[in-house]
Amino acid sequence: MLSNKNGEVNEMETKEKEQVMELIISYEQQGMKRLVRTMAKKGMSVKDIANVTDLSEEEVKQFVEKE
Repeated sequence: MLSNKNGEVNEMETKEKEQVMELIISYEQQGMKRLVRTMAKKGMSVKDIANVTDLSEEEVKQFVEKE
């Protein structure tokens, strides 16, 4: 699905491409935050969450603290 969206993005004007890509990145970041927070609620340690998600422990802590 994402590859199809990237194909559509390639046909857009540069400014539109930038806006669409920013939106996609924003949704991905929101999903990662939700995932990290859910993992923390389930009792996973910061270290384990970092290992599973390839985030730094500091990034994981920031996501969990902002809840």
